[in-house]
Amino acid sequence: MNEIAVVEQLPIITEKLKKVGEELDKRINELHLDSLVCNEETRKEIKNLRTQLGTEFKECENQRKTIKNQVMTPYEEFNKIYEEEIKTRYQQADLILKTKIDEVENGIKEKTKELALEYFNEYKASKTVIKDNYLTFDELNLSIGLDGLTDKGALVKKYKDAIIEKVDNVERDIETINTMEHNSEILVEYLKNKNLSLANKEVNDRHVILNQVQKDYEIV
Repeated sequence: MNEIAVVEQLPIITEKLKKVGEELDKRINELHLDSLVCNEETRKEIKNLRTQLGTEFKECENQRKTIKNQVMTPYEEFNKIYEEEIKTRYQQADLILKTKIDEVENGIKEKTKELALEYFNEYKASKTVIKDNYLTFDELNLSIGLDGLTDKGALVKKYKDAIIEKVDNVERDIETINTMEHNSEILVEYLKNKNLSLANKEVNDRHVILNQVQKDYEIV
């Protein structure tokens, strides 16, 4: 790629600053500031020296600000043209390419999701204890990526295995629930979050409270 621009003036300015800095360093060293004694007799002289150095520094700061404005004005113009002529064109090209890539990748993900949903419905239907509304596809929390299809466009094994594992877990839980006391209530709680231990605890705690209330009522 061709260079978009070459900065020629900055090295000259930098070299000039270094030269002035060396001369200033020499002057300050010759003043032996660390060994100066400040007392009532020398105070005024030292204050004058400080004022002189402060005035010189202020002049340097004024020059710096002037140079900054002189440098920044052409830079801002350069940056404006750069964004119009180069940055915008790269961004437009990138957006076109990204749109095309996203279209294909979204198509792959959508196809993967369709095949996964189809496989899920078929496998769930083979489980007699799992009614249609007991488990939804969204509850699988499958992370659909670009690796979901084989070269021939079929669903890859890892997605099938994830579906099988989730459905089989729910099947085992429901079969366990069917053997438990208060199974209808436990099933209702279980279907909320697919957590058998939590569902069982919720129902058992509820019945402990109900039993206690009943005992208290009988005592009264």
